Amino acid sequence: MLEIPDRESSMQRFLLPAVWAAGGLVLLLVSWLLLRALLGGSQAAQGPVVDVIERGPVVQTVSVYGTLQPSQSALVLAEVEGRVEELLISAGAVLDRGEVIVRLVNHDLEREADSLEVSLMETRASQQAQAARLNRELITTRNEVSAARAELPLAEKKLDMYGQLLDLQSISRVDYLEAELAVDRARRALELAEQNLQAMEEAIQAELEANELRLQSAEQRLAQARADLDALIIRAPRSGLLTSLITELEVGALIQRGQLVGQISDPDTVHAELFVSALRSAPLRPGQKVTLRVHGQPLEGRISRIDPSVSDGQVRILAELEDASQSGFRTNQEVSGQVVVAEVQDALRVRRPTRMSGQNDALAVFVETTDGLEERLLEVGIYGNEYLEVANAERFAAGQRLIIDYMEDWMEQQKRDGDQP
Repeated sequence: MLEIPDRESSMQRFLLPAVWAAGGLVLLLVSWLLLRALLGGSQAAQGPVVDVIERGPVVQTVSVYGTLQPSQSALVLAEVEGRVEELLISAGAVLDRGEVIVRLVNHDLEREADSLEVSLMETRASQQAQAARLNRELITTRNEVSAARAELPLAEKKLDMYGQLLDLQSISRVDYLEAELAVDRARRALELAEQNLQAMEEAIQAELEANELRLQSAEQRLAQARADLDALIIRAPRSGLLTSLITELEVGALIQRGQLVGQISDPDTVHAELFVSALRSAPLRPGQKVTLRVHGQPLEGRISRIDPSVSDGQVRILAELEDASQSGFRTNQEVSGQVVVAEVQDALRVRRPTRMSGQNDALAVFVETTDGLEERLLEVGIYGNEYLEVANAERFAAGQRLIIDYMEDWMEQQKRDGDQP
């Protein structure tokens, strides 16, 4: 006889595996949620960030790099064109002001100076001859004036005598009129001679002044030519260290007028010319502390200037250094270091997670309490290189253990919790 299977026993056979499968799924889901809450969502594979709150300094810095440059220096320039005849000093020498660095030669300048010297001598001789001629002409004119001055009194005396004779009717009226004409001619001759003398004196004065200007011009040209000859000897414009010489400075090389030959600087005064990424330059301010390292040696200073413009994505800053001269540093040495942009000496702090890429205003953390883990919001003050400042210190205490999560993960979890019925 066939038996009809019991309906309830069949359902039990299928229900048991389903319960086991559902239980496994629930356990897996709970494990995943706990792992995400403890380890920070998508970063769970990297492990939780566990730290202990402590007190200590928090320092935020910006990395910089650059070179040491002289604070006091002078360029060595060629004032005239010439070829290198003798190179007396090499780069690295300590020079006194006026010490000879290099000698140039320029035969054209030498010939020009000789020609100008001969021309000056000819100008002086010509002016001396001209002065003698003008002096003779002046003497002649003055004699003419003297003669005219002597003639007038005689003509006036003769006229007076003729007047007396005319009263006595000893001479004719015509004779008296001729005497009057003689006086008038004598007066006019004197006036004309005096006018000629004045005109000649003015002409001679103008000619002498023109000659003096021509002579001064000739002397200046000769002085300039001699100065150019002296400039063929290039000397140190100041005392100091000859930090550089141009590579083409060798015997026989042609040096142009105004060409840079080298640079002399004061080895005891250097500053740092530094560069920083424009993206990280916002917190930089004049007066901020700079800590540099030059071949492993520390060097302290402060920012003195920040360029207002950006070049190739970099901002140029200058830093005055402390006691750089006592450490044997040289110009153009490469340096790198940090600028302290924010600092708190005694603060509640936590170690900065290595997997943090951005600067968050707040972080979700789980603080270890006697009742287990308690979720709190940690507000970040200074975002230091190694530590984060705990801004809301009233909610935390030194010695507390915590697990750091990301704020965005915490906000997402809060949103999910709020959406649940």
